[in-house]
Amino acid sequence: MGCLLSAGARKDGCPLEPVIDAGGSALAVKDRAFVYRYVSPALAGLLGRPASRVVGTTDFSLYDRRRALISRREDLCVLTERRPLQCDGLVMTPDGPRWLSQRKDPVFFLDHCVGVRVCLHDTGNVEVVRLPPFVPPPDGRPAAPRPQDLPPPLEDRFEKIFRSNDTLMVITDPENGRVIDANAAFVKALGATRADLLGRTTIELGFFHSEPHRRQFVQKLLDGEGRSRHQVRFPNRHGTIVVGEVTAELIPNGTSRLLLTMVNDISRRHALMAALESQARRLESIIEGTEVGTWEWHLPTGDITLNRYWTAGLGYLLEELTPFSYDTWRAMVHPDDLPVALAALERHFRDPKVRYEAEFRMRHKSGGWVWILDRGKVVEWDHENRAVRMAGTHLDLTERKRTEERLRLSEADLMRSNADLEQFATVISHDLRQPLRMIASYAQLLERRLGPRLDSEGREFLDIIHEGAARMDQMLLSLLEYSRAGRATAPPASLDSRALVEEALHFLGPVITEAEAHIRIAGVWPLITGRRDDLVRLFQNLVGNAIKYRLPDRPPDILIQGRLTPPWWEITIDDNGRGFAPTEINSLFTLFQRLHPESGCDGFGIGLATCRRIVERHCGTIEVTSAGPGQGSRFTVRLPIGGCAKHRN
Repeated sequence: MGCLLSAGARKDGCPLEPVIDAGGSALAVKDRAFVYRYVSPALAGLLGRPASRVVGTTDFSLYDRRRALISRREDLCVLTERRPLQCDGLVMTPDGPRWLSQRKDPVFFLDHCVGVRVCLHDTGNVEVVRLPPFVPPPDGRPAAPRPQDLPPPLEDRFEKIFRSNDTLMVITDPENGRVIDANAAFVKALGATRADLLGRTTIELGFFHSEPHRRQFVQKLLDGEGRSRHQVRFPNRHGTIVVGEVTAELIPNGTSRLLLTMVNDISRRHALMAALESQARRLESIIEGTEVGTWEWHLPTGDITLNRYWTAGLGYLLEELTPFSYDTWRAMVHPDDLPVALAALERHFRDPKVRYEAEFRMRHKSGGWVWILDRGKVVEWDHENRAVRMAGTHLDLTERKRTEERLRLSEADLMRSNADLEQFATVISHDLRQPLRMIASYAQLLERRLGPRLDSEGREFLDIIHEGAARMDQMLLSLLEYSRAGRATAPPASLDSRALVEEALHFLGPVITEAEAHIRIAGVWPLITGRRDDLVRLFQNLVGNAIKYRLPDRPPDILIQGRLTPPWWEITIDDNGRGFAPTEINSLFTLFQRLHPESGCDGFGIGLATCRRIVERHCGTIEVTSAGPGQGSRFTVRLPIGGCAKHRN
């Protein structure tokens, strides 16, 4: 297991100290540049040097080049593979060379490998091997280590790490940039063979765009920067572009040096960053296109970040409301609306599934009030499930509120006007019948008193008076029925639709018998919500109309059928009557309009207009179709199953 670091335990920006256990262990910590950042007192004593002289140096300052290079390869293996390594090492001490077992662990900080922890302390499975006492030879030169005490050859150790590592690695000549060797991961990534890569330059591989660029990169390493890195792009074996982060360092090779280059594939990270940038640009374009105000609230501090459209809606420049805080927002909200906004926020904090949404007024720079629709949600919570950051939008509703107010006033005026018209129709219908009754009464008196003395012409005049008064009285009754149709004389109730039709047919019983009409009822008849009297009158008028306008040579055949097409209940009434031309549809539902005045049928053109009024008052629709004169007609009525929404409100 690697060592884990906490962000709160750093010292001078270095996150390596918390992994140090100074309780007598001989250990040290190196950073990713292989520089010692900490040396325990026990290890300093073992090396025979003060810790201050070791910190800031590398293994090349402590060991011979061969041993230092071996240690460097071990550290590189730990960093790249991100796992511990058990190894042996020959350490020069004041008492002579000591062959010690050691363990190297990766050091992690926020999921990043930031260094190597080296421990030479016995932990139960790591034994410190002590050599016999060191006896200098007579000539004063230190004795050479025994062959069995020497580490494996550098070539063997490095070859194993180099060949088996998943990191893309390539060794080049720093003088000309040509490839000397490449590991299997590098060869596989490029889709080539090792032989194909040998001798090619890093410029050809896409690591550098020019020779001066390559030389500048290498010169940084020669100047002592230790390691250097930059990003490259090159095509892989599938033809797609790989974005890599190149890290390189110079490694000894006898009397010369080679350039070890490691490529970390960051294509996925680069693609994610590009996607995030693209998404940010799209979001910015949407905001610019819609000119919507946005805000972001950091709850622990109360600071709110706004965009320029938010401030422009209140008549300010962005600079005028920067900085902006929660307290400033509260001060700008209308006092009567502030409880509404705060209650909406509290609901969202209690249940994040309930989106924050509130309408309230805010003070404009000019001194007036602006209606605002505020929406948002918490986008970040802490570990104790407390809201940390909230973001949302800010829309100006002032014009919509003004339109709603105008519509409300218009609706109120329309309702008053309709009420006045209904009252007028009722009064007219009632008051006009009184003079008609007087005309009919005095006509009867004249007939009784002057009957024997009246000639045929006089009797004809009296019959015209009687007929006109009766017709006028019937017309006024129809007009009164039309004015009452759809009026809220009773609250809507749940009704059996089949019972409504049967009740209407019951009232039409004498007419049905006289016309020898054949009436069939089929389909679905659910419970619906409406007013009983109106709906019975609707069916009575439609069926009565089908019987009235029958053809003289055949009895009426009428089919009444119901079907469900949620949220509607649809009723069709088909007959085999007179029908009509398609050009006559528009006048069917017009008040006092009749299609067949020559038929001799009684009526004033009010029945279908009354049906339309009833259906519309129930939030439904009514239509009629016909194939032509003499081919019957079909009336289709659609009513909402659950009743009219405005009635529920």
